[in-house]
Amino acid sequence: MRYDTINGDEISAIGMGCYALSGAYGSVDHHKYRKVIDRAIELGVVLFDTADTYGEDAERVLGDALVNVREDVFISTKVGITEGKKPDLSYDSVVDACKNSLSRLKTNYIDFYLIHFDDPETPVEETVEALEHLQDEQMILHYGVSHIPHQRVEEYIELGDPSILMFEYSAVARDAESRLFPLCRKHDLAGLAFSVTGRGVLTGKITPETEFGEGDIRNNDPLFKYARFGSALRIARKMEEIGKKHDKTPVQMAIAWVLSHPEITCALTGPSSIEHLEENVQGAEFTIPDEDMEELEQFLKQDHQRMLEDESELLKKLLKEPLDQKSGVSDLVYVFETAISRGWAEETDLMPLFMRLWKMKEDPDSAVMEEIQSVLKEGLLDNI
Repeated sequence: MRYDTINGDEISAIGMGCYALSGAYGSVDHHKYRKVIDRAIELGVVLFDTADTYGEDAERVLGDALVNVREDVFISTKVGITEGKKPDLSYDSVVDACKNSLSRLKTNYIDFYLIHFDDPETPVEETVEALEHLQDEQMILHYGVSHIPHQRVEEYIELGDPSILMFEYSAVARDAESRLFPLCRKHDLAGLAFSVTGRGVLTGKITPETEFGEGDIRNNDPLFKYARFGSALRIARKMEEIGKKHDKTPVQMAIAWVLSHPEITCALTGPSSIEHLEENVQGAEFTIPDEDMEELEQFLKQDHQRMLEDESELLKKLLKEPLDQKSGVSDLVYVFETAISRGWAEETDLMPLFMRLWKMKEDPDSAVMEEIQSVLKEGLLDNI
C-alpha cells in the first residue's frame, strides 16, 4: 500500500468510503460489509470515511468494526444536515452532532471532522468557532470541508485552519481541477477524492442498457444521462484499452489516474465486496507510464470538447420543450449541475431552487417543474 501524509500522519492512498451503508445504491448486508472492513485493515487501509447523514447504522457499523484497532486507523465523519434534512452548522448543532457521532462510533475522538453541506444561514465564523472548540476539547483532531461551494471553502480557509478538502474527482468529473486544486496547492490542504470510479461508470461493467434498482441515486445522477453518460462510456472504454497493455482493469486505471495528481492524498473507494476491495488496492500500487498518460490526457481533452458540443444542443431542448413527468426531475438536475460546472451560475444561488426540486424527486409535480424550468430558462439560455 502506498502512503501519504496529513499533518504528519501516514494515510493510505486508498481510503474506504462508507456511503453504501446509507442505502444509496440499494440494501446492504452489514455482516458482509464488516468482512470487507476487516479485509481492508489487513491490506493496510487506514482511513475510513462516513457521515452522520448516512444513517445511524453507518457510524455504528463502522465503530463496531474499528473498536479493537482504533489507535491504528483514522476515522473521518461529517456534519451539516439535521434529521429534518435542513442544513444547520450553528455552534450548538455542530457540537451536539459531534457528540452523537462519537457515541455511535464508539470512540472518544474523531481524526477528521468535515463540513458536509453548506448552511448559508450560519456565518462561517460561528461554525469555525465550534470546530475549534471541539479541537480544544480533543473531541476532534483536525477538520476540513466537503461538498460546499468554492467561495465558502475560501471563507473556511480565511477564518479557520482546515487540513482537508474533500471533493468528487475522477476522469469523468474534473471540475475540481480549476477551482479546488489551486486551493490545495496554495494552502497545503490534503485532497481526499471520492467517486473516483464515477460511481461505477468507469468499471467497464455499465452499459446504455444498465438499469439501476429502486432508490439507487444513479437514477437521477446527471453523469448517467445524455451527453455526460456517452462521454463517460467512451472514457471507460479508453481506460480499458490502455489497461489491457498493463494487465490492469478499468477500475485500477481509474484509481491510478486519480492518484497520479499530486493534489490527491487519498482516493476514497466504496467496495461492496472483498474482491472489489482487493482490485482497488492494486490500482493504488500502479503508476501509469508517461506515454500512456499523455495519450489518455489527449483523449480526455478531445472527448470533453465533444461532450460540451453535444450538451449545448441538449440543454436548449431541456429548457425550451415540455418536461416529461417521469424524467423531468432528473432532466432539471442535469441542467442545474451543468450550469454550475460551466460557471454560468453559482451553486449558492441555485441551491434553494435545487432543494425545492429535489424534495419532490419521488413525487414530481408538473406545475412546480415547469416553474423551475422557466426560472432556469430565463437565467441560463443566453449562455448556451
